[in-house]
Amino acid sequence: MLEKLETMRTEGLQEIASATTLAQLQEVRQKWMGKKGQLTEVLKEQLEAGGVDQVVAIGPVPMMKFVSLLTKDYGVPTMVSLNPIMIDGTGMCGGCRVTVGGETKFGC
Repeated sequence: MLEKLETMRTEGLQEIASATTLAQLQEVRQKWMGKKGQLTEVLKEQLEAGGVDQVVAIGPVPMMKFVSLLTKDYGVPTMVSLNPIMIDGTGMCGGCRVTVGGETKFGC
């Protein structure tokens, strides 16, 4: 495993050293580190390319909301992780209240 990581490191450094333009360097960065940008923009590109069967979103609530709205337009099932602060764990305080499909639910 460590040998494979070292090989990847060496290849990456060689590609960085051989890049002669900013565009080439950007391609190398994307190859080794992924795309840079707003998540929903990158996700939209993937959805438009097709082949996405399901999306799982874990992160800040606003990000999960916009991921869900985007995937809904493409008919792709989406699962999000709601991890609210739980005061009493029974739903009585309403701190974990969310609206899903027009229906009030409780994260706890």
